[in-house]
Amino acid sequence: MAWFWEGLPANAWRSAVRLDRQCDLLISVGTSGGTLPAADIPNIALAACGTVIHVNLEDVGVRGVNETILVGSAGGVFSALLQAV
Repeated sequence: MAWFWEGLPANAWRSAVRLDRQCDLLISVGTSGGTLPAADIPNIALAACGTVIHVNLEDVGVRGVNETILVGSAGGVFSALLQAV
């Protein structure tokens, strides 16, 4: 497994997958979803009936009813969300 060609400790990946399967909401920030294994994380959450919010500068392509894309910079999107609540 690699994140941009860097090794990822197996325990870190197993922990991420375990937590991902238990989450109700996953916020994926700043990724196109094209680099494996990180690209699998939103799909794992969706398969476990979670909701995924993608925050990105570009539309990454929402595929299902439990997915939303918020287009913009992470700082801008989260500032707007904080003001809304």
